[in-house]
Amino acid sequence: MAGKNDDSDASVEVTVLPQTTMSAEMAAACVEMIKTSMKESKANAEKDLAAKIKKNCDEKFSEGTWHCIVGSSFGISMSFEAKNLMYAKVGRNHVVLFMSYDVDKYLSEVS
Repeated sequence: MAGKNDDSDASVEVTVLPQTTMSAEMAAACVEMIKTSMKESKANAEKDLAAKIKKNCDEKFSEGTWHCIVGSSFGISMSFEAKNLMYAKVGRNHVVLFMSYDVDKYLSEVS
């Protein structure tokens, strides 16, 4: 991500991959969050970018807990809420963004 997080007007290209299960509208909002997070991020570390994207999703989509993984090489096994997964390519990195259901909220609804 070097060179992508500076204050220049260079656009960040985010390619949403076919494994994405969220709606087109939600995916478009997440792409904008990824772009904004990359531009606002002061550090080039993937963990900092992932934290920023997660925070933005938690604020915008409050119905569950969001998780974000950013990196060029990683393995993942996860459970996620249906229709709430984004898999994208950003430069040399991949972004996996997904929501897991808020268990406390679920338990309060069924009680």
